[in-house]
Amino acid sequence: MFLPVFTGPELSTAFINVFWETVYGLGFFAAELLFGPMHPGPVGFSILIFGMIVWPIAIMAALYRIMLSILRKRSRTAVIILAALFVISLSYNVRIGGVPGTFVQRLPLYSGFLDI
Repeated sequence: MFLPVFTGPELSTAFINVFWETVYGLGFFAAELLFGPMHPGPVGFSILIFGMIVWPIAIMAALYRIMLSILRKRSRTAVIILAALFVISLSYNVRIGGVPGTFVQRLPLYSGFLDI
């Protein structure tokens, strides 16, 4: 539920992980499609509940089920592929503001919905 936002001692800005920010940001995107644009009031609260609580829990449960089913097969190749995919998912990080003029600006990032 807590996304990998990190800062370094020599860095003047925080970084985000593009893959996981997009996965969790899709929850806010879906909520806005279901409930309409975010604004103060009950509809905005519903979007926040869905995007911040329901979607992340659903994603974590789905990932848990997928990993559990892969690990139960006891296939060494499947475990290596799973580990490699996880490492790859952690490898692309950008500044919170993104890099101007790149595809990152058009992604539904979790931090973009929260205005970090």
